[in-house]
Amino acid sequence: MAHNLSSWLEIDSMSDTNHDEHIVEEEKEAGVQEKSGTFLVDSAADSTHHARADAGNNSPVDFDKPFDPEDPLQWPRGKKYAIVINVALLSAVGQMASSMVAPAVEQAIAEFHTTSLLLAVLVVSVFMIGQAVGLLLTSGISEVYGRLVVIHVTNVLFVVFGVAAAVARSLGQLIGFRLLQAVAAAAPPAVGGGVIGDMFEPRERGRATSIYGLGMLMGPMIGPIAGGYITQSLGWRWVCWVITIVGAVMLLGTLLVYRESYRPLVLERKVKRLRKETGNSNLVAAIPHQSSGFKALRDSIVRPIKLLLLSPTVALPALGLAVVFGMLFLMLSTLSTVYQQVYGWSTGASGLPYLGLGVGLFTGLIVYSVTVDRAYIRLSKTTVLSPEIRLSPITIGSPLCAIGLVIYGWAFEKHLHWILPIIGCAIFSWGMVAFMMPVTTYLIDVFHTKAAGPVGAAAVLRCLVGGLLPLCAENLYRRLGYGWGNTLLAFIALVFAPFPYLFYKNGERLRKRFPIRD
Repeated sequence: MAHNLSSWLEIDSMSDTNHDEHIVEEEKEAGVQEKSGTFLVDSAADSTHHARADAGNNSPVDFDKPFDPEDPLQWPRGKKYAIVINVALLSAVGQMASSMVAPAVEQAIAEFHTTSLLLAVLVVSVFMIGQAVGLLLTSGISEVYGRLVVIHVTNVLFVVFGVAAAVARSLGQLIGFRLLQAVAAAAPPAVGGGVIGDMFEPRERGRATSIYGLGMLMGPMIGPIAGGYITQSLGWRWVCWVITIVGAVMLLGTLLVYRESYRPLVLERKVKRLRKETGNSNLVAAIPHQSSGFKALRDSIVRPIKLLLLSPTVALPALGLAVVFGMLFLMLSTLSTVYQQVYGWSTGASGLPYLGLGVGLFTGLIVYSVTVDRAYIRLSKTTVLSPEIRLSPITIGSPLCAIGLVIYGWAFEKHLHWILPIIGCAIFSWGMVAFMMPVTTYLIDVFHTKAAGPVGAAAVLRCLVGGLLPLCAENLYRRLGYGWGNTLLAFIALVFAPFPYLFYKNGERLRKRFPIRD
């Protein structure tokens, strides 16, 4: 995979030297400079001197060069990765909550005297629908009020609604409180891409995105395994209690580790401090920040929808990721039940097949993180790379997803050895990594500090499809069977294989033709 990726990048990057103005601007060194009567402040001392001298003019203030401890881009590497790991763990907890109840569903619906398979699937899939709503709210709000307040408030709400779900007295209450908990759980995935764009240069983002993706993708794999044994030993309510307790521990950890990373807001606070110190009310931030208020709040919520409807740069990669993610959640929603029905496994043991997905995701992320940044740095020395080069691994990921689905489906259909569906899951999850990581990194490279909006928009579509596609599982498998049903899904996955090539040739033109203005 590493060799193929490097070769793909090398061949296509030499054929197109399209210039990405965002990346170039981000990597430019900015010192003290005077232009058209304005200046950029280069140190705290110089800030005071210039501010008093130019009190009659607007004076843009930027972060200090070569080092400013307030600039998230210039933070120590350890601090940056501590925050990325924190966001990844928060995402993992939220995603665990989405799938941890899967092995507990049969016990829960039995307690509430329900036999509907649709309601049973809804207990799991409603979490994805709630996350779609939460992503719309939190991704944009974080670009108005900052990442910090969004993370802390939603962490508290996650714990509160987790307690409510654990003591639910009806299936309706359980579904409703899981929906609300999901809205809160959406914040870390919503702001994760923006946080990486805040703190890392393009050449560093592959590894950071892999760590973030590890939490996003491993959570749904670990959840059912833990949920199966907790349900078998303690009952389904303890599944809700355990994830709530873990959420409370993460809440305390986040209070200690997380710091505001949204650069426009951090710079705005610096400007306010300098205004007080210098008495110069004409100081303005060199990086504009959207003001608070109803209009800003409305625009922040509408922006992800605009991106999905009006920007092919966001909508098309997001669509491919959403379809593949929906297939993943179809697996997550049915895997335990199928192993119980086809192979006669116990509730606890039926969570073990998720290890196949987990192993594939973990090894795929390691390969991705090791190879992508190295290839990007090497190629960037000889040519200017467009953001579309980030999408190249999808040419590998799409066929891997298809192969995994075919093995998974026909092994169940023919009642073959139980290890074969797990192998199919592992191959599929390798392909999943080669879809999700490139799309996320691509959107971060295109939008930088504004990446929370487009990454959130992609996640909204991903969650909607991930929540709705499993509801079709019963009809799909009843009409076509596991073999042909998953073969149909495999053909759909193959449709997205040419996307990287098409975007590499036309991506810059699309970005210019369909600009999104706030």
